[in-house]
Parts: sequence; C-alpha cells; structure tokens
Amino acid sequence: MKRLMVSLLFLTLLCVGGQADAQGTGEFEFGMEFANFEYEEPNFMEEEGFFWGFFGNYTHRVMENNRVESWGDIFGSGNAFNVFELDARVMFGEVDYTSNGTGSLDGIDDWLFEIRGVAGYDIPVFENSRITPFFGFAYRYLNDDSGGLRTTTGAAGYEREANYFYMPFGVEWFTPLGSGWSVTATAEFDLFIDGEQKSHLGDAVSGLNTVKNDQDDGKGWRGSIKIAKETERFDFFVEPYVRYWDIEDSEISPITYSGVLVGFGLEPKNDSLESGARVGINF
Repeated sequence: MKRLMVSLLFLTLLCVGGQADAQGTGEFEFGMEFANFEYEEPNFMEEEGFFWGFFGNYTHRVMENNRVESWGDIFGSGNAFNVFELDARVMFGEVDYTSNGTGSLDGIDDWLFEIRGVAGYDIPVFENSRITPFFGFAYRYLNDDSGGLRTTTGAAGYEREANYFYMPFGVEWFTPLGSGWSVTATAEFDLFIDGEQKSHLGDAVSGLNTVKNDQDDGKGWRGSIKIAKETERFDFFVEPYVRYWDIEDSEISPITYSGVLVGFGLEPKNDSLESGARVGINF
C-alpha cells in the first residue's frame, strides 16, 4: 500500500508539473507559517508547543471555465478540471510532554514536512466569484525526538516518526471584496489511506528494536480563510487555519531485545490539532 501511495503521489506531482508547461496562467505563493500544536493520546499523554516554518505552492490554471448559471452548465459548455496545485511546507518547533504515568518533559524538538498535489474544477458563479471542488494525494511526516532525554520520573525518551498518506477532498470559495481585497474560504476532509509509526526504542534502552506500527484507520479535517490585498506587483495575504487529525489504534508489532522477542507494542489512538496562520505573498 505504501509503495502504491508513493507512486500515486508522484504521478499527481508529475501531472501538476506537466500542466505547468501547457498554456494557461500560473501563480506562486510563499511565506511563513506559525501554529500552536497539540497532540494527545487519551488517558495517557499529551504534548503541546509552538511551530514555525515556511511554505510554498504553485497553482496552474490550464484555462478559465465558463460561468455557470444552471446545474447543466457545470459539466457542459467546455468546462473541465482546470486547476492543478503543488503545495509543500516545513515546520520546526518544541513541545512539552506530560503524562500521568511517566511524568513531564519540556523542550522536545519536533519538525514536520508535508507535500500535496491536488486538482480542482472551477465553477464560476455570480460576479467574479468561483467555487472550486478539489481532490488529490498528500504525504505528511512528523518527527518527535526526545532521544537522550528523561522525564521528571526518570523515564527515558526516544525518537518517534509518523508517516501519513492521505487523500484531501475539499471545496474552495473565492470572492472579491472590492478595492483590491478578496477572501478565499476553504473546507476539506482528509481521507487517511495508510500510515506508519516508527518508535526508536533503542534510544531509551540499548538493544531494543525500532518498532514499526502500521496505521490503517483515521481521518482529518481542515479549514482556512485567506484575506488578500492586490497591489501592482504582489498580492499580500494572511490565512488563519485549523488542521485536525484523528487516528485509531495501529496494528500490533513485536518488540525485541538483542533479537529476542520480549513483547508487543502498538501506537494508540491519538488526535492532533494545529491552529495557526500563514502570512505570505502571491505573484
């Protein structure tokens, strides 16, 4: 499944890149991103901290779809999927860990990388407004590294790596406000396809293996509102957002010590929430 998802993701990115060579219009966005990050495994532990980082995306419109005045126009009048976007971001931060069973630990280094390729279908409505349903493929990686650190109760930390493959399905509403201002609202459901959690237990106890737990069940939601101001050279914008993940228990995997089976482990049900904002320019 992982190999299939990687292939589909790269196929999407190649399609986006191929469309960039076709006739049409393209837009670049880049800027900085700031967010409060919360992660929780209910009844066991939670982490919270501040993330910051950079993002960039390229959007290419192959053509402009015709204005829609009835349901029949949506799939007629020469209209088609006309929007292709590639989006990537990298975030860095520190989180504080608390647990009823293993104490607390501050200043854990985290970093996050995400890349998405999506295709959309512009539906022009009203005067200069448009609704754009979209779908795509995406990959998210989160590294949480407490290796070499100990909690207030003496529990040893270790590095954890989360890998998510998912399909975003959403809708975007764009409308101008006048005097060069515009607003874009986006709502999205993220269909979790496949994931893998790597726990480097050897960081805590030398001789323990790196446990790899497959994750098959989960879902996510996200939403944002982007307010932009057009100028002669650039569009400046700010985009508050919320991103949420709800992941179920993983499959069980063996834990070994120096190659000898000593137990089994899983990645428990967890949820995470990012609430932040992007600030950037569009040209």
